[in-house]
Amino acid sequence: MKDITLYHGSKGGIVGNIEPNSRIRCDFGKGFYMGTKPEQAKTLVYHDAMPIFYTMQFELSKIPKDRILTLKDIPWALYVLYNRGRLETVKNTDLYQQIATLDKDKDVIIGPIADDNMNQVMRQFETGDITDKVLLECIRCIDYGTQYVAKTKEACNCINIQLEENLDMSKYDEYQRYTNDRRAESIEKVKIIKRQYRGEGRYLDEILNMPNNQNILKHTMRTTNLENKFENSLQPNKDHPNTGLGLGN
Repeated sequence: MKDITLYHGSKGGIVGNIEPNSRIRCDFGKGFYMGTKPEQAKTLVYHDAMPIFYTMQFELSKIPKDRILTLKDIPWALYVLYNRGRLETVKNTDLYQQIATLDKDKDVIIGPIADDNMNQVMRQFETGDITDKVLLECIRCIDYGTQYVAKTKEACNCINIQLEENLDMSKYDEYQRYTNDRRAESIEKVKIIKRQYRGEGRYLDEILNMPNNQNILKHTMRTTNLENKFENSLQPNKDHPNTGLGLGN
């Protein structure tokens, strides 16, 4: 896979070597998180006392392809729920075990970013208020960017800091306005999607109780080239232009 420039926001700065030491309950578990959108990384830390913003080069070309996992659609959603501790009710099932071992022998995991508004959508999916169809359309249309997570020290050794800078807090209002505008736009998109796909798709409990539900993971999970395939899956649905209003950078 090609090397890529990514962004990271830190509450106080990186001291020493880069390590996969985030909180365990993050989207993809413990790791070092980076994203494709600088604005998104900045808004995560701009309210902190000492926010530091990093531009980084991730040398993916040094990592074997079979040790890079790209997640999308329902496998992505289930893996995020698993890492957040939201699938404990099915802990003794084969599906749970497959989800729990998705990252086995993987150095890097790649997938959509679930920001605050997507977190709300995820909770609605978790509680059975929306179907997988609604969830997936929200993922495609509410684009917070893509996160790359270095899960091992070997992967972290392939990350080079290109630029370290203190966030300009004179732009605090700009960061806040960006966050508020994104939130408002996302809320409206979710309303449209929920109306448009009302009654379509499957609820989480239906998915978890499906016979041979391991096929759910095999259907869309893949270790593949992100630039050619994964990013295309995040583009607005051309069949539904009303929900395909791309968010700006």
